[in-house]
Parts: sequence; C-alpha cells; structure tokens
Amino acid sequence: MLRYATFLAPYLLKAPHRNPVKLLAGFTFAYVLMFLGSAFLFTAGFIWTASNFGYDVAFAVGGIALFISAFIFLAVLERPKKNKRASKENLNDDPIGSLLPDTLKQDPTIQSLIKQVSDNPIISSLAALIIGLFLARELFEET
Repeated sequence: MLRYATFLAPYLLKAPHRNPVKLLAGFTFAYVLMFLGSAFLFTAGFIWTASNFGYDVAFAVGGIALFISAFIFLAVLERPKKNKRASKENLNDDPIGSLLPDTLKQDPTIQSLIKQVSDNPIISSLAALIIGLFLARELFEET
C-alpha cells in the first residue's frame, strides 16, 4: 500500500486544481484513506470490546454501529427530484400539442408521446426525419 501511495503522491501533489481527472483521483484517494481508517477504527473497537466484554457484546455493538451509520448515510443522500410538470400544461405549451384536438390531448398514449418528444427534441426530430425519408422513398419512388 505504501508503494502505491509513493507512486500516486507526486501526481496528486503536483496536480492543478482545475483538472477534473486529478481532482477525481484526489477525492478517490481521500475516500479510500477514509474507508481504511474507519475499517481500522472499527476493527480496533471490536477487538477492545471483545477483550473486555466478550464476543457477543462486540458483535452486537459492531452491528448497531454499522446499522446506525447506514441510516445516517441514507438520511444524507439526496433523492432524485421528480419532474412535477403537468402533462396538460406541456401539451398547451408544446407546438405540436397545441395543434391537437382536445379529445387527443386527454389520451394517455398521446400525452406520453408528446412528453417523450419534448424531453428529447433532437432524437425525436431525427427519428421523424428518417421515417419521413423512408415513407417518401416508398411512396414516391418511380419503379
């Protein structure tokens, strides 16, 4: 481990702060060191508890510590936020959706298609272009 640290140290110390790869390497190195430190502390606490109170108490205390740390990590993690845009509002604002009659706007299939088109406009335009070219070639090709 010390050999790898001596190989990585010059790269991390000379790294400019604006380089994202070296910044990521620095964060990774710091997280690895934090993980090793916490593993050593946990092992030392387990050995001390086992020598003073027995293995059953050591396993119970270790399990409780890991369980509480898992709850803390889950509380700290941010959950992805849901997109709260209403689909009916999207259909009225969308140029394609404004041309549709009201009966089609209520259809869930049409709503999901318009949502996909508005979420991915370039890919949808490319797909429409390809389908249009294929249809034009099949319909208007002189044989």
